[in-house]
Amino acid sequence: MMRRAVPIQLKNHQDWFTCLKLPGEIYAIREEKHWQNVTSFLICGSHRAILFDTGLGIRDIRKVAEELYDGQITVINSHCHFDHIGNNWRFDKVVVFDDEYAMHTAAAGVPCEMIADQAAEEAFSGGYPEGFSPKDLFCRPYSVSAAQDGDFFNLGDRRLEYIHTPGHSSDCIMLYDRSMGILLAGDMIYHGALYAMFDDTLYGRSDLGQYIDSIQKVAGMCPEIRAIYASHNDCIVEPAMLQKMADAMSGIRQGKAEGITVEREQYGFKKGQLKQYIFDGYSVVCRR
Repeated sequence: MMRRAVPIQLKNHQDWFTCLKLPGEIYAIREEKHWQNVTSFLICGSHRAILFDTGLGIRDIRKVAEELYDGQITVINSHCHFDHIGNNWRFDKVVVFDDEYAMHTAAAGVPCEMIADQAAEEAFSGGYPEGFSPKDLFCRPYSVSAAQDGDFFNLGDRRLEYIHTPGHSSDCIMLYDRSMGILLAGDMIYHGALYAMFDDTLYGRSDLGQYIDSIQKVAGMCPEIRAIYASHNDCIVEPAMLQKMADAMSGIRQGKAEGITVEREQYGFKKGQLKQYIFDGYSVVCRR
């Protein structure tokens, strides 16, 4: 598969979204003006499309998806962190993993007070978008249908495998298109800081051992991956990163890796409570 992405000019960009068309009839809908730099993916089929996550909710992603695909669109969440569920409420149903944390988030939403640090002006490139106020960054409750590990979603001329991959949070999943060798990895794999330290109501529970098991599970189930599409930073990640990550995390777990103390507050953790292990092209953040 060629490593290329084609920029798409959107009519409904709302001065917020950018879009890339990736190999495999998949659109990467990007929110590059917020430091999270989150990407949602529209996977197009002959009968329907899957929208993998709905972004921060600062602007209406449904308008973008409906501009790109004229037909039925089903939303599937990679996991239930605030930067992936912001527009969920705009859709009748959202597919989530059958997990206690995911169900709680869907029922309760995420109030602005819980993510106030993400609404600080310095989190935005070029300042706040027109008409935005910090109190506007929150997630409304939304209706869900539950999926299980091993489910399939038929899009007509292609189907996606639904793979439960806990580690970053207990409800994380990936989607795999076996016919094209494309893995949509959510927040489990990307270039940047990978977070494996959560244990609270807002972010769910991380587990480094489960993270390693999930990466190895996917590597075993999907030996012919030709491209990994990631939900933050660079859209396309090399398949070789799977094994590199598994080896690096195993080294952390076995006490063989050297980490540095995080000397700043982050995601509710105080200075000195986290350690960051830096590798080639990514890092892993854990509790000390």
